[in-house]
Amino acid sequence: MSNTTHKRTRTDLCFLLIAAAVLVLHIVKATVGMGESDEHFYITLGYRLYQGDAMFFDDWHIAQMIGIFIYPLVALFHAVTGSMDGIVLGFRYFYIAFNLLLGCAFYYRFRHRGVGAVFGTCAIFLFAPYNTFALSYNSMGPGFLLLAALLYPLESESEPRLFFSGLLYAWAVLNTPYLAMIFVILTILTIARPKFFSRKRWLWMFLGILTAALIFIAFVLSRASLGQILSCLKYLIDPSHSAGMIRQFAVSMGKLALAFNVFWIPMAGALIAAVKIRKKPAETQAGFLGSASFIALLACVYIAFVHPYQAEMGGYMLILVPITLLGVELLFLRDMDTELKLCFILSLIDSLAIALSSNVGPRAFSGPLITACAITLICLWESDVNVPVKDLGIFAMLALLLWFNASFVYLGEGDYSRRIENGPLAGLYDSAEAVTNYSRSLDDIEHINALTEYPYANLITADSWEYLALTKRMASNSTYAYFWEQDQYTDAMDQYRIVHPERYPAYYYLDRIGNRYGMKENDPWLTQFERIETMQNGSLYIAR
Repeated sequence: MSNTTHKRTRTDLCFLLIAAAVLVLHIVKATVGMGESDEHFYITLGYRLYQGDAMFFDDWHIAQMIGIFIYPLVALFHAVTGSMDGIVLGFRYFYIAFNLLLGCAFYYRFRHRGVGAVFGTCAIFLFAPYNTFALSYNSMGPGFLLLAALLYPLESESEPRLFFSGLLYAWAVLNTPYLAMIFVILTILTIARPKFFSRKRWLWMFLGILTAALIFIAFVLSRASLGQILSCLKYLIDPSHSAGMIRQFAVSMGKLALAFNVFWIPMAGALIAAVKIRKKPAETQAGFLGSASFIALLACVYIAFVHPYQAEMGGYMLILVPITLLGVELLFLRDMDTELKLCFILSLIDSLAIALSSNVGPRAFSGPLITACAITLICLWESDVNVPVKDLGIFAMLALLLWFNASFVYLGEGDYSRRIENGPLAGLYDSAEAVTNYSRSLDDIEHINALTEYPYANLITADSWEYLALTKRMASNSTYAYFWEQDQYTDAMDQYRIVHPERYPAYYYLDRIGNRYGMKENDPWLTQFERIETMQNGSLYIAR
C-alpha cells in the first residue's frame, strides 16, 4: 500500500468515526424538547397536502412551496406507523438523514483534500439552523443548493450531472425563490460569454430546472384549477416579511453590526487589509492570515459567550459570520480551487437572498453560510499560516459548533424529565409542566376529532402541533399565526370563510393558553360563533 493510499485510508476511517459519533449524538438529541411553532408548522404544510388540500388555494401561507417535499414524507410516515403519533420525532430523524447525506456528499467530493475535508464535513454535520432538527426552507434550501454545486461538473460537460444539478438547484429555488437570480446570471453569461458558460451547459441545466418546474406545476394544478389559484394569489402575503428588499437588507445589516458591537472594527479592518496586501510577499500574507484567524476566533467566542445575541433563539448561528469573513480573506490572498470557490460563492449568494427577503435578521441569513465555513476550514488547513494559530482556530471553531449542538435546545427550558407518550410529539422529553399542558390540549383536539357533525375545524392557536393531531380537514387560511395584529388575523379568517364556503359549518377551537393574540372567550370577534363547550385548555365554537 502506497503512502498516499495509507493516508487516505486513515482519513476515511477518521471520517467514518466522526460520522458515527455525530449520528449517535443527533439521535439522542432529537428526543429532547417539544420544539415550537415553526418546527411543527413545516410539517403541517405537508400534512395539509396529505389530507387533500390544494396549494395556494386552500393554504395561504407564502412559504408553502416546501410542502411538496414534506408531503411524501408525511405519507411515508403515516403508511409505516398508521397514525400521526410521533411524527415530530420522525421528522427530526428525517432531518438527521438529510444532514448525513449532505455531509457524506461533501466529504466524497472533497475527499482528495485529506484532513481538511474531514474538518469541513464536521462543520456541516454539527450545524443545524436554530439548533432545531427541522426540514424547512432554512435547511433544505442551502442543502439542495450545496448538492447542486457538488454535482455540477467543472471539468466536463456531463449531461446527466448537469441535468440533475439543475434539478437540485430548482428545488433550492422552491425553498428560497430569490435564488432564481443565479440562473438569470448564468443565462446572461451564456449570451454574452459562451466560452465561460457554454450553451450546452445552460441547456442541460435548464432541462433539469424545467423538469422540476413541470412536476411542481402539475402537482399544483392536480388539486385546483388555474383560475382558483389566481383568485387567491392576492392573499399570499405575509405582513411579517413584507418590507422592501433594500430596507430589509439595511435593517439586517444594522442588526448584525449591533450584535458584534466593537468587533466589527477589527473584522472590517482585516477584510480591507486583505484586499490591500494581495501583492505583498507570501510571508507577509501568511502573518496577516494568522492575525485574521485570531480575530475571527475572538469574534466567535464573543458572540457565543460574552454577548450571546439571542442564543436561546438560534442566534448562535452568528459565529458563522467571522469564519466566513476569514474565508473571504483567504479567497483574496490564496488561489482557491474552482470546486471550492463555487461552493463558497453560492453560499454567499444564498445568504444574500435570505437577507433580502426575511425580516428575521442575522440569525436567518447567517445559516446558509455553513457551506462557506466548511470551505474556509479546508482552505485554512491547507494554507501556510503558522501551525499553532491554524490548529487552534480550526479546532476552536469546531468546538463551538459541537458545544451548541450538544448543549442548546431551541427555546428549551432545560428540564427534560418527562416523556410524551401520545400524539404528534410522542417520544419527546420535556418538563413535567409542559408535558401536562400538552396532554390537556391533546385531549381537547382528540375530543374534536370524535365529533361527527362537521368534517372541518379551525384552531385559533399558535401551537401548530395541534393541527398535526387534528384528523378533521382544516378550515383555516394557514396553520401558522403569521400576522402581527389580531385584526389582520381575524380579517384573513373571515375572508377564508367567504372564499371557501364549502368548509363551513366548521368547529372553531380557541386555545386559551396557546393563542398568539391573547384572545379571550368574550372577544367581540367570537360573538358571531355559537359557543358549545368549555374544554380543558380551550373553548369550542361552531362557525356557521
